Amino acid sequence: TCVPVGIEKPFMRIVCFCIQDQKTPRSEEEFGLLLAVCEAELAKPDGIVRVSCVGGHGRTGTVLAILYGRATKSLTPIEDIRAAYCEKAVESFEQKKYVHRWLGLAEPKEDPKPLPMCMYGPCRLYVLEHKDKYCAEHTKNPPPAWMATCVNSNCYRKVAKEGDRECGPCMKGD
Repeated sequence: TCVPVGIEKPFMRIVCFCIQDQKTPRSEEEFGLLLAVCEAELAKPDGIVRVSCVGGHGRTGTVLAILYGRATKSLTPIEDIRAAYCEKAVESFEQKKYVHRWLGLAEPKEDPKPLPMCMYGPCRLYVLEHKDKYCAEHTKNPPPAWMATCVNSNCYRKVAKEGDRECGPCMKGD
């Protein structure tokens, strides 16, 4: 279990909370504690909360959308956060459902299947069509097969063979 870990400094409080990439918090109770800490800080006259994850999109957007929705009672918190912060905020459908459930909103409609990322790991751009392996730049100049890496956003392991989109551990869910 990953519980919020707090570090107190005279000028700031750091709270680390683990959420797996593209996923949602494992514990509603622990996530509720994180929200309580953030909302208490935001209630202060000079309160500031910074939320971040490795990519700064899915998990960050999920937390921001829930904080924003609770504070404003918005019926469109994901769209509002995407407009104000980042168009990729709240990346997965699982995250979108989580935001709606936390805020008591109607079940969201399934998004169209998102385009996968370029198989050249350091690139991290999206491909043009589902059948493509590489982004536009790397379609013109593909890297050697041995350079293909896992498409999961915080995994840079090599794939087992040409055509694989994920490395072995990610395929198994490790």
